[in-house]
Amino acid sequence: MGKKTALLALWCSFLCIIYFGLYRGLVYPVFGTDGGEAFIAFCGLALFLGQNGNAKNLLNYTCSAVCGGIWGWIFLLGVGILLPVFNMSFVPAAVVDIFVFTTLAIIVHTFLLRDTIVNNMPFVFMGVATTFSGTVAPGLMGVVQISLLLFCGILIGTATNEMAPKIFGPPPAE
Repeated sequence: MGKKTALLALWCSFLCIIYFGLYRGLVYPVFGTDGGEAFIAFCGLALFLGQNGNAKNLLNYTCSAVCGGIWGWIFLLGVGILLPVFNMSFVPAAVVDIFVFTTLAIIVHTFLLRDTIVNNMPFVFMGVATTFSGTVAPGLMGVVQISLLLFCGILIGTATNEMAPKIFGPPPAE
């Protein structure tokens, strides 16, 4: 590992520490949780960096993640509605729910909304998946919490990638 890579890793780690300290020190009680959901931001950071995100992607990724949180809330409502239909048996209710709403989410975001700010399916699915972590606030407050957490991770990724040219120099000309 070179000196420049180590500097970028230190910068990203420093930002993660600041986020974690602020969230665990100040923010999580607002949502009535124990703070264990702080990891969700690191999921957003990983996907942002994995998709080579930059400041231009910030709004697209964030809006897609918020949509994912909303879909996750819809998934949970769907299971609740389907439980009585399946004699309170969770597995068949969840299978039908996942099949229907996953299909709808893919169709909506990949085809119907493909030219909009909410077309990033990996971030949509991350929002859905983190809804099921069981550590976030219930209901719509959980959607707000997931949105905030994923946005924090995306911001850390943006700050890391914006710092990269300062450490490594400008990217090579194409």
